[in-house]
Amino acid sequence: MEKGKIFHSDFFLARIYFPQDSKRLSVAAVAPQKIFKTAASRNYMKRKIYEAVSPLIKDPSKLAIIGLFAKSTAINAGVTEMNKDLRAIFVKAGILR
Repeated sequence: MEKGKIFHSDFFLARIYFPQDSKRLSVAAVAPQKIFKTAASRNYMKRKIYEAVSPLIKDPSKLAIIGLFAKSTAINAGVTEMNKDLRAIFVKAGILR
């Protein structure tokens, strides 16, 4: 992931790595303990992130490994807002068209 690219948005910091031998698109959601104090809030945020990502990764144009780090502004964001934000990141990265 150190060789990957970093993309910022309102709700996320995305680290995206495009390996040559990648066979699938994989996504990892991270809710930092510094922002989300309880385990329940971290798990809830990760579930929201995966729910927002799932419709976007059906038909990618590039395969990659993606780490999505939630920012503090994502606490009050809805799934549809996150979906729009992630779509913008993925288009900028070249994963979606």
